[in-house]
Amino acid sequence: MKKTLSLALILCLCLALASCGSTTLSGEPTAFINANKSFSIELPAEETEGEEASWIINEETDGDILDMTDSAETVRVIVHGVSKAKVSRIAADFEGYKTYAAETVMADLIKGANMKDASFEVPEFVKNSSSSTFSAKKTEGAIVFMETEKAYYTYLIVAAEGGYNGNEKALKASVLSLKELPTGAPAEEKAEESSEKAE
Repeated sequence: MKKTLSLALILCLCLALASCGSTTLSGEPTAFINANKSFSIELPAEETEGEEASWIINEETDGDILDMTDSAETVRVIVHGVSKAKVSRIAADFEGYKTYAAETVMADLIKGANMKDASFEVPEFVKNSSSSTFSAKKTEGAIVFMETEKAYYTYLIVAAEGGYNGNEKALKASVLSLKELPTGAPAEEKAEESSEKAE
């Protein structure tokens, strides 16, 4: 599994967001889906001529990642949903996944941040979850780890100072809005199912 965020990317995120002013997320709850069509989340979005102009989606990420930045470049939401089969060799369970993510994906962010345990309401299909808020280098945000029957999720919110606290209700609602899509089984699982049927 590729690292969702490298040190360079985290620093770029912090510097870019810190240079922007605060913003208030507004608009109607709008669904956004990752490229693999394995999950969706909802965030407030305003429509302009039929297009969701409130968010810019990074289309250069892996298909199991949804990477979005609001149009004011003040709030960034990155959701990584990976099948348990895909990471079974490095994460035998939820605690193993969190440890892996903390030591690799999140290591540089956690090292320089003031972390605090937080409470997030999660969807009913989530079996286990763990959440924290953080602040560092004029940025703030939250990290939520979740486990479902078939996948692990890392839900990362990075915002310019004031951007998270000022939109906390909407951002927490977006975590609760997470849905797993029935047609979005990762390619590895589909390939395994096809092989089993052939046998």
